[in-house]
Amino acid sequence: MKKLSLFFMAVYVAGCTHKDNTPPADPANKVVLLRVDYMSDTLEGMAEVPLSGNLQASDTIPLNVIYASPGDFGNLTLLYGNTNDTVFDGSIIWMGTGSISIPRNFTTIMPATSITVPQPDSNVYQHVFGFHAPDYDRLWAAIGKLQVVNNYLRQGKRPAYFLYTPSVGVGNPYEWDWFVLVTR
Repeated sequence: MKKLSLFFMAVYVAGCTHKDNTPPADPANKVVLLRVDYMSDTLEGMAEVPLSGNLQASDTIPLNVIYASPGDFGNLTLLYGNTNDTVFDGSIIWMGTGSISIPRNFTTIMPATSITVPQPDSNVYQHVFGFHAPDYDRLWAAIGKLQVVNNYLRQGKRPAYFLYTPSVGVGNPYEWDWFVLVTR
């Protein structure tokens, strides 16, 4: 009996001293979503979504799009490439209005900078989802002077965009939003 107890005790202690060699994710590994009103091109807010792993090394943002067409109820989900972290999740309702569940909160306090990043050419933007292309000049006018845009785009990543339409069918474009995504 003593040998069995010593065996289990050794297994327990060995399990307690095991170290995970996986490096922790860098807290700077985030995707920033900028929300811009579809009709007025007014900046409505910003959200930083932390990632559980490291950013992929490329000039584009690796996003996997999961789209469920709204027969009555649909959904749009964006997952970050190598981590499969949900970056965006929003419902779409036919003849109604869906809602965004991820990110949960958008801040409206976004520091501006006097240093404006030059506007990228329209062919630089990464189209993520949707059928419409934005008016790039108006979209840039809404986000171009933000400190976060300046900080992130200096790293050389292409900005990505998509149009979120929570209401379809008759649809109300006053409920729609452009989202611009940037990472480091």
